[in-house]
Amino acid sequence: MMDNDEFDEYFKTIFHNSGTAGIIYEEKIVVMANDQCQELFGYESEDMIGKNLFDLVFEEDFGIFEQCCESGVCSEEAGQNDEIRIITRKNKVKNAIIRVSSIPNTSKCYISFLDINDQRIVEKTLARSQGNFNAITESAIDGIITVNIEGNIVYSNPSFRKIFGYSSDEILGKSVSILMPERFRDGFISKMTHFQQTGEHILVGKIFESVGLKKNGEEFPFEMSITYWKSGEEKYQTSIVRDITARKGVEKSLKDSEELFKEVFNKVNDIMTLIEIDVNGRAGNFIKVNDVAVEKLGYTREEFAKMTPKNIGSTAPNNRERINELINDGRVTFQRTYFTKDGNSLPVEINSHIFDFKGKKVALSVARDITDREKAEKSLKESEERLKDLFDNASDLIQMIRPDGTFLYVNNSWKESLGYSDDEIEKMTIFDIIHPDHMEQCQNAFQRVMQGQREDKIETGFLTKSGDEIILDGNINAKLDSEGNVIYSRAIFRDITERKKSEVEIERLVSIVKSSGDAIVVYSLDGTVLDWNPAAEQIFGYVADEIKGKEVSILMKPEKWEENLKNIENIKNGESVSHFETTRIRKDGQEFDVSITLSPVRDIDGEIIGISTIARDITEAKKADDALKASEEKYRRIVEKFIQNALALIGEINKV
Repeated sequence: MMDNDEFDEYFKTIFHNSGTAGIIYEEKIVVMANDQCQELFGYESEDMIGKNLFDLVFEEDFGIFEQCCESGVCSEEAGQNDEIRIITRKNKVKNAIIRVSSIPNTSKCYISFLDINDQRIVEKTLARSQGNFNAITESAIDGIITVNIEGNIVYSNPSFRKIFGYSSDEILGKSVSILMPERFRDGFISKMTHFQQTGEHILVGKIFESVGLKKNGEEFPFEMSITYWKSGEEKYQTSIVRDITARKGVEKSLKDSEELFKEVFNKVNDIMTLIEIDVNGRAGNFIKVNDVAVEKLGYTREEFAKMTPKNIGSTAPNNRERINELINDGRVTFQRTYFTKDGNSLPVEINSHIFDFKGKKVALSVARDITDREKAEKSLKESEERLKDLFDNASDLIQMIRPDGTFLYVNNSWKESLGYSDDEIEKMTIFDIIHPDHMEQCQNAFQRVMQGQREDKIETGFLTKSGDEIILDGNINAKLDSEGNVIYSRAIFRDITERKKSEVEIERLVSIVKSSGDAIVVYSLDGTVLDWNPAAEQIFGYVADEIKGKEVSILMKPEKWEENLKNIENIKNGESVSHFETTRIRKDGQEFDVSITLSPVRDIDGEIIGISTIARDITEAKKADDALKASEEKYRRIVEKFIQNALALIGEINKV
């Protein structure tokens, strides 16, 4: 058991280093306030003493606060959290979770305040846009920052800017070194130089702690993890930053009174455990666990007392290394997965601090649930992968070009269509692949885009590795920085080489149709005229605009239309109808002889959607044929008469 002096000293240490704002009051008057109150309320600890508690509470929440103070606990159930709004020194309203407990054997009570103002803001933001990467990053509690290979800031989320006290415009494009104390900048430059030369960063994949420098010159501890990624040839680092000032306060806390220790120990929202470290550096059984540990992991305190950290979580391959780091450095931060009593997994980030307590080495560990952070990191990674997969596997040709004309990125379709390898592309500029016939056009377009203009429609030609030309149709625009300078151009092209060839062929066929001396008529299966060439105008007497949309049956007698329907059925059945002689009717009502050939018109799927008719006027040919037949008949009669006369003469001669 502790004596009174030892208890008082232990109590003060716990109270002032608990990591959460705490007040001890008597008859609603503050008699003691810890240093964390300054961060929450804006008052120095000494200025808090003597204040009425209700001067610190938003007026509309007086009722619930009065109930808490009168009963010495929150709501109706002892130990339960309750949420109220508080008023800071600058009259700012903040959300906080409070817990009130009476101090045994005294008329005083202890009340703790957990600032959840940022948490409420984040909850509202996430509710509006779940699963969206931008919403996650913009509303994340942790700060997120991305820097390029030169160490310049290209993105920061609101939480990051809030942590460091800058606006977006103040840090965008600036060196990240402005966020660190002068004594750390040489080391940073060394790491960035190594990163620029090798693409490797010694801290990638690790969680580490450092010291940051706010805009107002204040230094503070933070924890950071770094992710390395590429966009084309550009290399970036994205870091997740957490202000661990409060956690550091918790880690420094030394507990002095068992009752008071329980009250303070159980106010934080993280899992907190205390274990003994033996002389060989091995972790012993749990000495103490807080309410959150019992609630989240499901074990009773009696069960915890018989367990070691090994019994509640996965064992990392570098577990021995982490323990050595804890023994040698006095602290260690790492990630681990806890297993609850009912078999569920809980990913946590653990910060362990080792210190001497009553002649023994003990380790205080604070384990924070990082489920949401892992989701954010996973969302960021999946978003990058989806974007890269979309670009890489798009059927169109996608390219990004730097202002000097070199390639920043091309997708797989671009490489497959043009045949160049990555090594070849790296040594080329955009002007190396432009067909000479399109060079001037492309140079002018490139110049306009580099001035920030858009090319919404451009048709050009590129040279493949084999020297062939492909014709492309697409658009080009520029990616600008915050100052309006072009970072790179981006273009999406579609290969229209085959389409252009088809257009030329179509033009050739159209020319043939227009210049044909035979009437060419195209009509749908229901007989509606769709197309009509100049020769048809000459033969039938209708101009194209006059006949299109009308029934083709007006060109023939009813019995000839029935005849034509049979021919259409033959075409549908795969039979051919060529040089079929029949009659048609001109606009003036004159019936004339024609020779027709019917052919099917098919759609892209090969289905017959219409009939093409080539009709030749054979009126004159029929007249000539009839004249020839009449001449032949006349000659035949003359010959027959001559033969008859000759035979008769021969008969008379024979009689003589």
